[in-house]
Amino acid sequence: MNRHSGPSLEPAHDLLHAYQSKRDFALTPEPAEGGQSVAGRLCFVVQKHWARNLHYDFRLEIDGTLKSWAVPNGPSFDPSVKRMAVQVEDHPLAYADFEGTVPARQYGAGKVIVWDAGTWLPLQDAQQGVRDGNLKFELHGHKLHGRWALVRMKGKGEKQAAWLLIKEKDSFARASAAYSVVDELPASVKSLGPSPRGAGVAGAGHRSATDHDLHDLPLEAMPSALPDSLAPQSWASRASSPNAAVAPTGLRGQPTGSS
Repeated sequence: MNRHSGPSLEPAHDLLHAYQSKRDFALTPEPAEGGQSVAGRLCFVVQKHWARNLHYDFRLEIDGTLKSWAVPNGPSFDPSVKRMAVQVEDHPLAYADFEGTVPARQYGAGKVIVWDAGTWLPLQDAQQGVRDGNLKFELHGHKLHGRWALVRMKGKGEKQAAWLLIKEKDSFARASAAYSVVDELPASVKSLGPSPRGAGVAGAGHRSATDHDLHDLPLEAMPSALPDSLAPQSWASRASSPNAAVAPTGLRGQPTGSS
C-alpha cells in the first residue's frame, strides 16, 4: 500500500486561491504563501484561534499545502468522543509557524498560537483518504500522539464539508473524564522546537506507534527543553487532577481567554 502523500495533481498556488482571496496581506501578518516541505517528513500543526469563537485549527501537510479543519472543541484522547471538524481552505506550509494576531475586520480576526506541532504519518494513501472521506494517520507531536482518523460526514449541499476527528483505540487513548488535553495543556509549543518523537513517512522498515517501545511510555513522559521562565496558570487550578503535577515542562501557563 502506498502510504505517502504523493505529488499533488494541482499546483499549490491553485490550492491556495481561496486562502489568498479572503485576506489582505497588506494588513494581516499571515503569510501569503511559502514554506518548504522536508523530504520524508510530513508536518502537522494545531493552532488555537481566538476568533469570533475559540476553536482549534487542525492542519496536515498534503499536496504541498496544509489541509485544514476547524475543530470547535479541540482534540480529545477519548475514542468515544467524536469532535466536529469543519474543512476550511488549504493554507500555505509557512502557516505552520504562524503565531500572532489577525487584525480586526480581517478574515479570522483574533489571536493565534501554535498549540501543537510535529510530524504525521498517513496509514494509507493520504490523497485517496481525503477524497474518500476516511483518512487514518498517526500523530507525533508535543501533545498529540498515536492513531487518529478524520471521517467525512454524509450530507448534501454543505458550503463547508463536515468531518469528525476521532482518536483511535491505542495505548495513548484516555477517557475524557480523566484527561482533557486542551484543558491540561493550553499553552503554545512554538518555543519548544521540533517534537521529541518525530516520524518520517512510512517505509518498508517503519515501526508504527503501536509498537511497545513508544506505547509503554506514559503520555507525560516526553522530553522538552526548559523554558526561560515559568509563568503561573491564569485559569482555575487543576491540582486535583492526577495529571496536573506531571504535565510536560513549558506547556502550562497560557491564558485561555481572548487577547
